[in-house]
Order: sequence, then C-alpha cells, then structure tokens
Amino acid sequence: MGRVRASVVCGVLLLAAPAFAGDLTIRQRTTTSAGGQTNTREEMQYAHGDVLVIDAPDTRTIVDVAARTMTVADKAKRIYFVMTFDDLRKQSDAVRERVAKMPPDVRKMLEEMLGSGGTVTLTPTGKQEKIAGYAASEQELSGGPFHGSIWTTDAIQLPDGVRKWRELAAGATAEGGPARPLAEALARVRGVPLRSTMTATVGPGSFTTTIEVLEASTKPPPSEVLALPPGFTKVEAPTQ
Repeated sequence: MGRVRASVVCGVLLLAAPAFAGDLTIRQRTTTSAGGQTNTREEMQYAHGDVLVIDAPDTRTIVDVAARTMTVADKAKRIYFVMTFDDLRKQSDAVRERVAKMPPDVRKMLEEMLGSGGTVTLTPTGKQEKIAGYAASEQELSGGPFHGSIWTTDAIQLPDGVRKWRELAAGATAEGGPARPLAEALARVRGVPLRSTMTATVGPGSFTTTIEVLEASTKPPPSEVLALPPGFTKVEAPTQ
C-alpha cells in the first residue's frame, strides 16, 4: 500500500496545480529529482464538471468535489480505497499533534526545516512564454522550504469547481502545519497553471518536482476514465 499511499499526496499536489473547467483533457509530464536521481512520468488529467481525474500507468485518482471524496485505485493490485476530505484533514491534524508532542528542541528544529507558521508568496516576474500552444506568464513562488515558479494562462477559463477544489485542498491541511502555507498559496493562483517547478529543501537534502502540460484540448474525456476500472476490490483507506 506504500505506492498507493504516496499517490494520495501526489494527487493532492497535482490537482492543486493544473486543473481545468468543464470538459478538458490534458497530457502532462512530471519530473522529480532527489538524491542525484531523476524520475519522469507522463499522466493524463481530465476535468468533467465536479469530477477531476489523474490517470497514471499505475494509479487512477478520482476527486469528486461535490461529494468531497478522493478515490485512489492501484492498477497493479486491482484495489482501491476512498477517503473523504474530512479524513484527509484528520490525518493532517494527527501529524501536527504528533509534532506538538515532540521535545521542544526537536519540535523547533523540525518546524524550522518545514517552514511551519511561515508564508508562501507569489510574485509576477513579467516573463512570458508559450506553453502547449497557450500564452503563459510566470509567477515566482517562495517561502519556507519552498522555491519555484508557476506559469499560468488566462486563455482557458478557470471554473468554479476547480476554485472550490483549491479551497478544499487548503482546508484539508492542518492549521499551522508545514503544508498549509503552500496549499493556501496555490489556492490564490490566478489563471490555469501550464508549468510548475517546485524545489523543497529540508535539512541537508532537497527535491524538485516539475509538472508541464504537453497537450490540452476541450474535448470531453472518455467516460470510462471518470470511474474505477472494473473488477477492483475495495480496501480500507490508510490511516497514517
């Protein structure tokens, strides 16, 4: 379940970035670099009303904004689990409570490393570029352990459903926790992100994630990707 558990976190971060209005289908590339190693994968992302889907070779994550649920399927094991946004918030709160119980010196060091209680700012740089056929403008992101940039376009209308998702994603993180400032900053992004690069430095190490839209179209997504693959078995959602 480790890979499936990781996809919950990835799903939250990815959907907080390039997510779109109405019917939209995109192909995107995610590149992650850490410890001298680089991994690249391509995923399809779909939006249809209040349903947002990330379909990767090994997992499918379905977020139903109206129902306030996230369904994560492991294609190799043919299993899936469902979590509510309240479940995500409770897990985040539990992590925050464990940190609060640590010895003061350890807690202080950890919070400084993770940027707890800080702010993440977005600053327009004035740079412009065409990405996936759309004119995009750059915003620099900085705060705590995070540094990077987000390129957005106004050529695609951001829907109310996606705005609600961003707000819910921010609310699913613990108050005062290290992920909260980043989630709140992403909720303030104007326009539709077409490329985002994020570097997080924690102690002596760092990792960088770049997400870039390669293709985007407004054609309706295939109906089969908006639901679970057939024949999957439901399992209990991870609690940690």
